[in-house]
Amino acid sequence: AELLKLLKAENLKRQMAMFTSQDMIKQQMVALCEVMSAVAEHTLPEEVRLKMESDRLVRQAAEGDDVDLGQVLDLSNVVSGKLAVEVVSALNIPRLDAFSKSD
Repeated sequence: AELLKLLKAENLKRQMAMFTSQDMIKQQMVALCEVMSAVAEHTLPEEVRLKMESDRLVRQAAEGDDVDLGQVLDLSNVVSGKLAVEVVSALNIPRLDAFSKSD
């Protein structure tokens, strides 16, 4: 019985040491990620940085975390250009002129 208690105590000490080590590694990983993010922010082209941030926010939303919609729809992510639209049908459109059938 004494040997079993000793083994349980030794096992508990090992588990506590492992937990402490894992926690320290996690803190180091978080710090490393912060450093890498800072380096990326200052060295990557803006469009790559914005794509990475958008991807991160999409991943965060997919995981069920709250995401600030303002970050996702940031104006710096807007693409400008021409958009061609073909109207196939429309209903309840008010007449715009009185003399032609162009409406």
